[in-house]
Amino acid sequence: MKYSFLWALYRQNKGEAILKGCWFLLPSLANFFCFLNFHYQLIEWQVNAKSSVGKLISGPHFWWVILFDCIPFLLLATVKQKHLLKLLKIWLFSAVCIFLINAWFWASYPYSTILLYVLSFSSLKQEQKQLMNTYIRPHS
Repeated sequence: MKYSFLWALYRQNKGEAILKGCWFLLPSLANFFCFLNFHYQLIEWQVNAKSSVGKLISGPHFWWVILFDCIPFLLLATVKQKHLLKLLKIWLFSAVCIFLINAWFWASYPYSTILLYVLSFSSLKQEQKQLMNTYIRPHS
C-alpha cells in the first residue's frame, strides 16, 4: 500500500485522493443503495423489478457484481503504481468479456461501470505519471 496510487495521491492532496476513491467506488455504492432501497424502501423512488438493475438486485449474482466493481478501487489502494495500469487494463478487458458473454442476461447494466472506468483511465494515467515523477519512487 505504501507505493499505491491512492496513497501517493493522499500524501499530496488528501481531498483529491478521497474524491478519486469515491469515484471508483461509485458503481458499487449506487448498486448497494439500490439494493437497500429495493428491499427496505428507504426513499419513495423504487427500482423497477423488470429493469436490468432490478433483475440484478433480485438475482443470485448481485454480490459478485458488487465485488467485481470494487476491484479497481482495491487496485488503486493496494497495487504499486508501476503495475497499476496493466492490472486495470486486465480488469477492464475481463469486464468487457464478461459483459459480452452475459449480454443477454444483464442487458445494459455494465455499460455504466465500464464507461466510467474507460473515461477515468486517461486522467488516471496522467496523474500517475505526475506522482511517479515527484518524490515517490518505488524500489524495483
